[in-house]
Amino acid sequence: MSLKERIHNREKVYGVIVPIDIEPQALENVLGSMSYDFVYTDSQHYMFSE
Repeated sequence: MSLKERIHNREKVYGVIVPIDIEPQALENVLGSMSYDFVYTDSQHYMFSE
């Protein structure tokens, strides 16, 4: 079942928000600590330089 269908069926889904500049080891630690249904990468509150 897709994430969209699970949300539509009012099932509990679990996610994590991570900053765009998270270090790979820190991301691995976060993702390894629990089973998540989705990962949201927050890039809105981060300054990019082009």
